[in-house]
Amino acid sequence: MITRRYAEFSSALIGLSENFPSELTKSMLADLRELRDEVQCFMLKMASVFPNREEQNIFLINNYDMVLGVLMEWTREDSSEVESFQRLLNQQSIEYVKGILDPHFGEFIQFVLRAEEFQTEGKLDQLRNLEVFLMSCEQFKSRWKAVQLARYFNDNWKSALESLKEKVQGIFPSLERESVIHQMALSRVIEYHFRFQRLFPSVARDRLTNSHHILVEMKRYNPSF
Repeated sequence: MITRRYAEFSSALIGLSENFPSELTKSMLADLRELRDEVQCFMLKMASVFPNREEQNIFLINNYDMVLGVLMEWTREDSSEVESFQRLLNQQSIEYVKGILDPHFGEFIQFVLRAEEFQTEGKLDQLRNLEVFLMSCEQFKSRWKAVQLARYFNDNWKSALESLKEKVQGIFPSLERESVIHQMALSRVIEYHFRFQRLFPSVARDRLTNSHHILVEMKRYNPSF
């Protein structure tokens, strides 16, 4: 209720300043920025009441989304108020998506990130080639890990998509926000699937589910994807 009242009050002041610009409205907007900072701090304090980070993410996403909905109804999309809350909403959404993906794809994603570090360091060819003479034990383990993770991905990706759909369903009052969050999660899964293929093309070709097949299945869970 407090955040909605703030959003309505802010929208009224911003609309007033846009339609009747003056020194007075400029001063009002400066005060409004201070109020915005206070309200955002208040939201964080309210979120801290929840016992785990996922619930905090959900609380903040829903509140930021509600404020944005009111602001964008009455103000420009490029207003400082809209941009501020949009940035916070994006940050919380990304963190929430990472959290719900972690139980299903966390190890897969972390391995891709680590392999990309090897690529940056110019060591990826050593990871790809099992037949390299005098290959170190650590390099062999990395290559074998790629095979293991490809097998794990194949065995679990369908059930993971089902779990992700159930995870986000009914949590967000806005169906549009629910769809956006779900799309973000699906996009992250297929993004790392593509990145794995680029890093380990032979493993992906022989052992990893075809990306087109995954995309078709994702479309079934989210037609907007």
